[in-house]
Amino acid sequence: MQKASDWIIKTGSVVAAIITLMQLYVVIVGFPPVMLHRTVFLVLIFILVFLTYPRDNIRMTWWNILLVALSLAVGAYILATFENINSRIAYVDDVTNLDIFFGLACLLVLLEATRRTCGTGLTIIVLAFFAYAFVGPWLPGLLGHPGISIEDLVDLQFLTPGGIFGVATGAVVSFVFFFLLFGACLEQSGASKVFLDTAMSLTAKRTGGVAKCAVVGSSLMGMTSGSAVANTVSTGAITIPMMKKGGYPPVTAGAIEAISSTGGQLMPPIMGVSAFIMAEIVGEPYLTIAIAATLPAILFYSGIYFMVHQYGIKYGIKGDPGKARAFWSIMKSEGYLFLPIAALIYFIASGNTLMSAALKASALVLLLSMIKKDTRMTFRKLASVLIDTGKRTCVVAIPCASAGFITGIITQSGLAAKMNAIFVSLGGGYLLPTLIITMIPCVILGMGMPTVTAYIMVAVTMAPVLIHLGAFPIAAHLFVFYIALMAMVTPPVALAAYAAAGISEANPGKTGWRALSLGFSGFAIPYLVVYYPALTIVDGSVFETIVSFIKVFAIIYLISGVITGYYHKKLTMIERGFGMLTAVVVAVSLDSIVVSLVGAAMFAALMLYHYKFSGVIAAKQAS
Repeated sequence: MQKASDWIIKTGSVVAAIITLMQLYVVIVGFPPVMLHRTVFLVLIFILVFLTYPRDNIRMTWWNILLVALSLAVGAYILATFENINSRIAYVDDVTNLDIFFGLACLLVLLEATRRTCGTGLTIIVLAFFAYAFVGPWLPGLLGHPGISIEDLVDLQFLTPGGIFGVATGAVVSFVFFFLLFGACLEQSGASKVFLDTAMSLTAKRTGGVAKCAVVGSSLMGMTSGSAVANTVSTGAITIPMMKKGGYPPVTAGAIEAISSTGGQLMPPIMGVSAFIMAEIVGEPYLTIAIAATLPAILFYSGIYFMVHQYGIKYGIKGDPGKARAFWSIMKSEGYLFLPIAALIYFIASGNTLMSAALKASALVLLLSMIKKDTRMTFRKLASVLIDTGKRTCVVAIPCASAGFITGIITQSGLAAKMNAIFVSLGGGYLLPTLIITMIPCVILGMGMPTVTAYIMVAVTMAPVLIHLGAFPIAAHLFVFYIALMAMVTPPVALAAYAAAGISEANPGKTGWRALSLGFSGFAIPYLVVYYPALTIVDGSVFETIVSFIKVFAIIYLISGVITGYYHKKLTMIERGFGMLTAVVVAVSLDSIVVSLVGAAMFAALMLYHYKFSGVIAAKQAS
């Protein structure tokens, strides 16, 4: 049995490498027709999933053989009938019995691939929407619809570049894949370790020590990895034991790493691939989305950093410079490994396509890796890049294909248009109540599926509601994205927190709740971005952006102290109450100069009292 398993794993590695090589081949010779390319790509992904999942006990059972055979049959059918598919008119030309058979076979394969890569949550949701397509005539109120025939469902989902083969799958094929290739190249070059060493050199001497390293290091790692759980496991294996040794309780150590790693999906340039999907849905260039997401991401990490500093004061954790290499020593010896990220941003900003920018940046990584012997790209490392890229694509392509199916049903049934009326009615036509109501399904959806899938669903159903009520489009999409993302640390399904708890040996539920409190900025910032759209940089003047950033920065700092009970030292209950009141005044000031000045005066008074006079007053009272 073990030999069979080894053989299957090796075959999976070959398929993964073939996927990567195929993508590189089409770059050289030119992309084939959309439907043909996406079908072949997704069929190979299906086969790879069935050869590599479950990872701990893969066997070639009759079920696996059937799934691989069905995947090949679906691909062969598309290839054999491609000329007809390419020339047919959707909803006009007949759907044959063979079309229906292979369309349903494709859905079956997708369901099992989804279950293996994403778990039962997303699988159940896909099945629920499949059922919703047919039971519409019997549903009450706005949820009802005339029903979708099996022919129309197959027409959209299987025979057109919509549904399963729609925008989300197209984004993976056209450019997300190449960013995953870039990330794999960085990892094999040793850049990940350099990022972590750099974070340690910048933070080790400061209060809180290695916990701040976890925050900064996870943000740097997240810029390229874009996976909350993977980021938690890779950096947490190093930072969590160090935090525990430094004096942080296991629950806090795990929570800090979990929320820091979750934020990696907010950090440009990759943002857990959601930035690319957002660009497609919003209809803005990717660079615009990346720019718009920058300040909110900085503010998100600022909130975590403040609380880590305050917990460092609370637990009496001092910096330990002996644990870190000197910053300039790292820059002199390995600082060149940061160049590919800078080059990637430059290539995108200078007008290159996303695919071209990612490929050029990947080539630069390979070139720079040759500088030192221990980072040099050997044949084995290159093979690992090909295999890792293919395997990483599975956990992106499958949920995107599932999301494509779901959004296809939502659009085809007319539910997307009805959601606007439902949520506007529930919110009474006012933006703030609608934001609060919208938050609930965003969190629930985020719990049950990967972030990119959750984002696609809420972007189609919830974001248009907020835009209808006056929210700036990119701000509305950032709102639903942030809220869906925070489900990664929201109990009862908090995957990043549970992964961190496994390393810290702490209670998973307590770790999740602590991570949620540490990540309060992940809930506060989406609201503030909607009301301060200048934070996106692309909406508003430079002056408005600066003022908005200063205000929100102050709000985040104030709330962090209210939660931890510390700024420079322990806060009294009166100080905490005044701090929360000040945060509210600053938040609601918006364009009012008078209220803004009142908030600024309150903030200055609190800081002056806390940092200068509270200790003196306490000493006099004690004497």
